[in-house]
Amino acid sequence: MAYIVLTACAIACYTDIRSRKIPNWLTIPLIVIAPLGWGIAGGWHSLLLSLCGVILGMALLIIPAIMGGMGGGDLKLLMAFGALGGPIYVTNVFIYTVIAGGIAAVLLLAKQGELIRMIKEGSLWLWWLLISRGAIKTSVTASKLTMPYALCLAFGAVIALYYPYIYF
Repeated sequence: MAYIVLTACAIACYTDIRSRKIPNWLTIPLIVIAPLGWGIAGGWHSLLLSLCGVILGMALLIIPAIMGGMGGGDLKLLMAFGALGGPIYVTNVFIYTVIAGGIAAVLLLAKQGELIRMIKEGSLWLWWLLISRGAIKTSVTASKLTMPYALCLAFGAVIALYYPYIYF
């Protein structure tokens, strides 16, 4: 499994950096073939665990994808990781990815000179939300900056391979 994950990560990072897309020819076969392979190798139990990983991978990123926070390729890549490793692996990938994504977003905002503005606007938004108890509608100006999220997903997938248990 590790070689497949590492190869998928390398291809996804390359294509996402180059074109901001993760190709379907990479993710869809993994989503379909991995559960079948697990089913053949380990029976119904392994097949069901792989399918649970796919469903959980979809559930974890479907709302950000629908809201436009990330692309469908990112969603399908996490689903593929779920197909390859099951629900525990995809949960670990997701946690590591969120940490990497948060750090990457802060660094990107700082590099582009947007960090202070986002902190000010976010603080003002939070202040008004607390004062008005949600009655006053305010908005934070969204940044136009984007980043190839496959890098964060790949980081999460690789770290989850070598550190499979998260202790909090």
